[in-house]
Amino acid sequence: MRNSILLSFVFLLFCSLSGLTQQLPEARLEQLNKHFRIATTSQEWEVTHHFVKGDVEYWYLRRMYRGIPVFNRLVTAVYRKGTLVHAAGTPGDITAAQAAKEGSLDAAAAFSKILQYADAAPIGWNIVGEQARGNGAAIVYRQEKTDIETTLRRFWWQEEDGSLRMVWAGAAPSADDTHWWEVLVDASTGNMVQRFDWAAHDHWDLCLEDSNVPAMLPRKHETSTITKKKADGARYNVFALPLESPNHGARSVVIDPADPVASPYGWHDVNGAPGAEYTITRGNNVYAYEDTNADNVPGYSPNGGASLNFDFPLDVGQQRPDLFQDAVITNLFYWNNIIHDVFYHYGFDEVSGNFQQNNYGRGGIGNDAVNAEAQDGSGTNNANFATPPDGNKPRMQMYLWVGNVYDVEITAPASIAGEKQTSRAQFGRQLQTLTAPITAEVVLANDGVDTTTNACSPLVGSVSGKIVLIDRGACTFVTKVKNAQNAGAVAVIIANYEDALLTMGGEDASITIPVVMIKKSDADAIKAALSNNQTVTATIRYDARALDSDLDNGIIVHEYGHGISIRLTGGAAVSSCLNNEEQMGEGWSDWFALMLTMQAGDAATDPRGIGTFVLGQPTTGLGIRPAPYTTNMSVNVFTYANLPSPALSVPHGVGFVWATMLWDLTWKFIDLYGFDPDWINGNKGNNKVLKLVVEALKMQPCNPGFVDGRDAILAADKVLYNGAHEQIIWEAFARRGLGWSASQGSSNSRSDGTAAFDVPPACRANAGYIVPPAGSNSLYLGGDLPAFQHNYLGTSAANSNPGTAYSYTYLLSTAEAPYEILAVAPTGDFDWTGLPKGRYMVWGLSYYNANAQTIETYLSGKSNVSSIQADIDNSVVCAHLSNKNRSGQVVVIEMKDPLGVEEVNQLGIAVYPNPVKNGTIRMNTGQAAGQTIQTRLWGMDGKLLWSDTRRAAKTESLQLPVTVQQGIYVLRVENEKGEYSVLKLIVQ
Repeated sequence: MRNSILLSFVFLLFCSLSGLTQQLPEARLEQLNKHFRIATTSQEWEVTHHFVKGDVEYWYLRRMYRGIPVFNRLVTAVYRKGTLVHAAGTPGDITAAQAAKEGSLDAAAAFSKILQYADAAPIGWNIVGEQARGNGAAIVYRQEKTDIETTLRRFWWQEEDGSLRMVWAGAAPSADDTHWWEVLVDASTGNMVQRFDWAAHDHWDLCLEDSNVPAMLPRKHETSTITKKKADGARYNVFALPLESPNHGARSVVIDPADPVASPYGWHDVNGAPGAEYTITRGNNVYAYEDTNADNVPGYSPNGGASLNFDFPLDVGQQRPDLFQDAVITNLFYWNNIIHDVFYHYGFDEVSGNFQQNNYGRGGIGNDAVNAEAQDGSGTNNANFATPPDGNKPRMQMYLWVGNVYDVEITAPASIAGEKQTSRAQFGRQLQTLTAPITAEVVLANDGVDTTTNACSPLVGSVSGKIVLIDRGACTFVTKVKNAQNAGAVAVIIANYEDALLTMGGEDASITIPVVMIKKSDADAIKAALSNNQTVTATIRYDARALDSDLDNGIIVHEYGHGISIRLTGGAAVSSCLNNEEQMGEGWSDWFALMLTMQAGDAATDPRGIGTFVLGQPTTGLGIRPAPYTTNMSVNVFTYANLPSPALSVPHGVGFVWATMLWDLTWKFIDLYGFDPDWINGNKGNNKVLKLVVEALKMQPCNPGFVDGRDAILAADKVLYNGAHEQIIWEAFARRGLGWSASQGSSNSRSDGTAAFDVPPACRANAGYIVPPAGSNSLYLGGDLPAFQHNYLGTSAANSNPGTAYSYTYLLSTAEAPYEILAVAPTGDFDWTGLPKGRYMVWGLSYYNANAQTIETYLSGKSNVSSIQADIDNSVVCAHLSNKNRSGQVVVIEMKDPLGVEEVNQLGIAVYPNPVKNGTIRMNTGQAAGQTIQTRLWGMDGKLLWSDTRRAAKTESLQLPVTVQQGIYVLRVENEKGEYSVLKLIVQ
């Protein structure tokens, strides 16, 4: 079975590579050439990824030269209804290529070099298939131990001067599990040209020096079960969506949380048929397991049994996550699945490259469920996510957060007894592998040379069975410990020369005893006791107290978010598009975490920290970023102008500024549409802005900067919402320095941009939404409908000032595309007289009067609304068009044939004679007597023929115009309260 699965994957991989021969259609290519002002043929582009969603096409392209792709020349192009909406990237000027050489290094030698520069395990790689690609090659290697596959290919690499050189490219995880490098080596020399890390490293521990993890956390009480619609009956006791961590609320049991669209067969399926294939925390979207020994091979996973009951005990207050692996791994499994299901509804699905073992025939490449490694032993106080291209499994590594650890306890003499704070070595025996604590006498090192206590030379005499205290300095930690081990020591305590601790680095596989460091003050106390001839004894053990990032759901979302942004940026076939200095990967991940942990009642000005739980902070804590996320600029003052500051790190500080901007934008949307806690079915502001940002990820170029990201969001708004939110998008970004005049410079530098706080003159107002008159949603006879109004987004008053050089008007069109324009009404007051029965659509159009051109002049050449929308989409004009009301409903007016309307007589009107014989009507006004009434007469064709307004007596005599000839008509009488009567009138 294992071999058949592998062969199936290789087949799918080759199918995907074969699919790369797809070409951009000529009509699309013509638009792309025009956009970039280049002249290319379809054979000069490699399609790395392509998919269609509705009427939108996404093309991810790489430039070709001599039939071989140019690695660093990628373009993203998005078309809507065949028209280019947005294109970005670096197509390159291949005509400037100089001295292009193909190189002589063969594939085997190249792959060996790639493994070397990737710091990867050099053995255990086997070729499992290969395929010719024109003048290139695609060779698939597989690692025996981890089942990781990688593809070796030939590319050109274009230098800044335009010259090309041949390279080989391949990827492999580093042997220490901390990186997953994609490496390019020169095909002539084998030297490394470039490398990109597919693993996003978050360095969450950078703030730990300012954080004190409390000794105990308050214990949370369990809550009642949350029951959902029955599917496979799976139960998970977790800190459920939207809880960020144990500090934000208690666990609850959720039943059948799998979304039927995103995960149609539940979370434990892989074969696409009813019934779970796994009863452990494994399924189609994620395989969650412990990896305490850091070998990247699946370890223990909790088992829910046939009933899929993952309800396990947890006591967070003990700070012993090692004792509650069932509960924490279940939480990790739940959140990976929830994130998958939520983002599926926002555009991260199979065709766009999401993470699934089986894609259920819905496009994309499968075999890439997330490997989520709980309590990973390759580090502490951190987490990371490695994202290979579509069809290859990503890896999430979640670490324990140890805070202050106390691995040493002095047991005698009593005067200095007690736990001592320690740090640990990266070499020697790791304390968690001890089968029992080590208790022994402590002696001071003596090497008999110079400073005798630094153990830089072999020790004098035997210290067999003892713990040796050694002073830091003069030589490496490895040298000191090896000398102590050779003399018989069972453990080593390093005495620091300051009251601080650090992780001790070094490598020597022959060292088998444990090593810890203590502060100077603690070491001085031990030395003083020894100098007084006192016997000092100590116990060294593993302090297992820790907090677990598997319970910090904000961190889980953040890490998964790296996978989303990497897969979507530049297309799912490329994983090296977020390695430039001004890229915003950390920002999207922070923002995703903020979004999915929002709760009803949150306010824009509330401070939100990231990672507060594992940092031992309250829910209101600062977290790991320079400031909390909030729209309050007196609390979070950061703007694009701060980006060059050395106080902001790369990439975390850079991403922090981007997330700050997205958070401001989020609250613009929530202010306009409200908040909905339902992430699957909701359609409020939070739902709309999440969909917008995910869409923008698909539209931005490879290696984007802030301006690229902003422009992609504006383009995404056109695709999703016809540009309805352009004003508030500009306002949000301009507030934080990414306005109309902002300049990005090179996205490879965060120091050459220019901040600006202005919005474009053409976007200081927009069409907003239509305000229909009361009663317009009902069937309407025609001729008497009051004027329409409009409301600009972000304002409250109708007909608000549209801004400098702006005009506003209303269009009346047919209700079917291309929406033929029937009337233009600058005041919104249409003359409905003469319109036949049928459905009509009303539009609001705001227009920037560049070059003193009036809106009437522009419209004089337009016969339908679709042509105006095409102009807007292609930026021919700066205009905004809306045909919806505030609720998002299209404004449609239905004209009904008056003779088809049932007679109504609310006012008790009586008309005689009927038939009318001499053009005179006698009318008893009934309940309308004494009120102002309006009387109107329509013909059979729906045209208004006559109207009269007067203060009604009890009986009125009305003379019809001579144009009213013999026939059947409809008479309508309406009083000032809106009450009316509709009667048929026969004229003879």
